[in-house]
Amino acid sequence: ATAAALSSVVGGGATALQSTGTGTGTVPASHAATSSSTSSSTLDPVDFINRHYTNEHMLIHQLPSLRIAVNDRMDSLEDRISTALQRQSETSESTRRHVQDAKSSILSLEKR
Repeated sequence: ATAAALSSVVGGGATALQSTGTGTGTVPASHAATSSSTSSSTLDPVDFINRHYTNEHMLIHQLPSLRIAVNDRMDSLEDRISTALQRQSETSESTRRHVQDAKSSILSLEKR
């Protein structure tokens, strides 16, 4: 199935949500939210639905695809957060040593 992009204003920027096409249907590009020029950091879900789904039939038809796209995006973000935390954990001791070495170098320079 064709992957459909749904842009959502999150944290003041446009973030693309991608459907993997594993469900039935896709979110049509004509229903994708556009990037907002405001710097709002919150998304009103009721307002979003009302703006992009003009009638109940359209909403009911597209809701499964929207749910899949949101879940896929959440899974992707969780993976990225997990990877970042792992990398931070792996490099923390090295970073601590570098900071200690830098402090020692500064102290030796001050004593000259």
